[in-house]
Amino acid sequence: MFNWIKVIVTTFTIILVLLFAVLFSSPVFAAAEVLSTTMTAEEKQRYNIDSEVETESVAASGAKQPRELEQLTQAKALMNNNRLEQANEILKTLLDTHGTNPEVHYTYAMVNGYLAQQASIFTAGKYAQISKNGFIASIEVDPKYVKGYEGLIGFYLNAPAIAGGSTKKAINTAQKLQQISPLHGTLNLFNIAQNEGEDEQLAALASKLEKEFSHSAQAQFALGFYYQGLGEYEAAFRAFKQAVKPTLRASAIDTLQQDERKAVQSAMYQLGRNAVFSEAHIDEGIVAMNQYLQQELENELPSKTWGQYRLSQLYVLNKEDNKAKPLLVELQATLQQPEYKDKELSHLVSKSLKQL
Repeated sequence: MFNWIKVIVTTFTIILVLLFAVLFSSPVFAAAEVLSTTMTAEEKQRYNIDSEVETESVAASGAKQPRELEQLTQAKALMNNNRLEQANEILKTLLDTHGTNPEVHYTYAMVNGYLAQQASIFTAGKYAQISKNGFIASIEVDPKYVKGYEGLIGFYLNAPAIAGGSTKKAINTAQKLQQISPLHGTLNLFNIAQNEGEDEQLAALASKLEKEFSHSAQAQFALGFYYQGLGEYEAAFRAFKQAVKPTLRASAIDTLQQDERKAVQSAMYQLGRNAVFSEAHIDEGIVAMNQYLQQELENELPSKTWGQYRLSQLYVLNKEDNKAKPLLVELQATLQQPEYKDKELSHLVSKSLKQL
């Protein structure tokens, strides 16, 4: 009886932790109020498109994709719609026919990670093992596939030991990644050091990020968020500003790769948020937040409703109540619509209006 209970408890633990292993494998975005829990219904709809819509968009573009890429695109769309079993069937077929494509293995690992979250206590462990093996397979077929290393690092770092988790393995994998991509390897080592509370190692890696990767928005954003968490707002301001610096012109951000673009947009938001916390660099914070609100935002970033609230705070700090109040009134009306269910933000907006 005791052993049976132990199996149940262990498997349930796997379900809980696998979410973090799969979803938060990237060290750049594994932080509160960066990954948004406040996305509007409109924003969620934008990113969770139906597979039929995805297929139509490909056709409309006039771009003819190879059959396997169309199937992979469809599997990703199904995954985004939580139609995981259907996505899994497509990916199993692709593994048989295109097993040398690392992204197929990586997406298969992701889907099985999601399945592990939703599985019964009797099958979650199986999906977790498949997920880990998928990450491993992605870098076996392509030893330079960065996302595969990061997925595996996330798994090792967040899964319990009985499910294969190991800080030592996470570090070893990050060091291998560092040989392939110095930026991503260093970012992952930085994330591991934060997770483990290794202050001396953190300081050394922070210095490395600042000096060797000053032109990387991902590196500077990670550095800024680290300093912000320590309450070192001036250092955080410098890092966030450096992350945004390459895109002072609004059009420049469109030329960036997705990870860099997401880091830049995150840094814009955090420049405003940091100014609220520090009550310093208010003008820069206002400019950055207005720029953030004008963007077509990457997935998982703080919602524009939160951006509007932070902007109203900045106006108040800047003694511009005449700008803050109409913004809050508009935001309050928006949040009263049925599709908006952010009670925390609604409360904060109402409180702010009473204080004006």
